[in-house]
Amino acid sequence: MAVELCRTGRFAPSLTLDSIRACEDDTEWLAGYTRFVGGDIHQNGNPLKQHINPEFGRRVKARVRAEYQPSKNGKPARRQVKNEIIGSCTLFRDSDPAAIETS
Repeated sequence: MAVELCRTGRFAPSLTLDSIRACEDDTEWLAGYTRFVGGDIHQNGNPLKQHINPEFGRRVKARVRAEYQPSKNGKPARRQVKNEIIGSCTLFRDSDPAAIETS
């Protein structure tokens, strides 16, 4: 999904969150995610989400060869979100066009 968003000019610092939102539109993906986490997909503190959500973000980053947006302290910048599958996302500053073209 992240590649498709980038190909259509919709790369944004919040690419991980945007990709998850797009995946939620796929009823099969959403049903599988709901089964995996065993209930409310928006509930905070679900230990099963601590396994899948960070991996989702790592795969988005790797797939489009994104670079993290640095914060003032030099660490990757993060954004807190509410009423989403994830509680926060690491922000990107750009992606590699070659990774998107060859996908």
